[in-house]
Amino acid sequence: MSFNIYASGTAGFVYSRNHCADGDLFEAAEIINAMRNAGPSPMGVAEGVGDYVLPSAEGQARTGIQAQLGTATRAHAGDGVNLLAMCNQAAQGGWVSVNANRRRALGLWPDATGIRRYNFRPRADAAVEFATLIVPLLRATSMNNWGVWLEVDQALRHYYLHIHGAGRPMILVQLTR
Repeated sequence: MSFNIYASGTAGFVYSRNHCADGDLFEAAEIINAMRNAGPSPMGVAEGVGDYVLPSAEGQARTGIQAQLGTATRAHAGDGVNLLAMCNQAAQGGWVSVNANRRRALGLWPDATGIRRYNFRPRADAAVEFATLIVPLLRATSMNNWGVWLEVDQALRHYYLHIHGAGRPMILVQLTR
């Protein structure tokens, strides 16, 4: 599945991307690839299912690349928040607000939605506090994956560059699926 991100902040900042890839996209691609390699016979289907459950060397290489992407994203996921925390007025009322909304199919289930606001504080580990605050929100809306973290981090980095690392950062990030 994909998601959309929209962020707006002070000094006229706007960041918007639609149809962003998340971790589910790669899992679906792996299943489709296994089905393509299967062939039309019952034996081919069994081989395709076997390759998905017990991946071949080629399948393991693809999985390794996906794991590396996830690891690299997690390693740098807090960089945007840490950059904003270094702004000269961040601790004097600066904040990052994240709003997540997942629409349910056909109206059979209620939408999952929520909002969290992180306020910058002096001498705090901004990345850890930010992650601790928004992980429950992302889990509740089924958006706790490396694709979402990557896009949120990119939006925060772009915002930092937009305000030139100065002033009081105030930004709203909206995620929809």
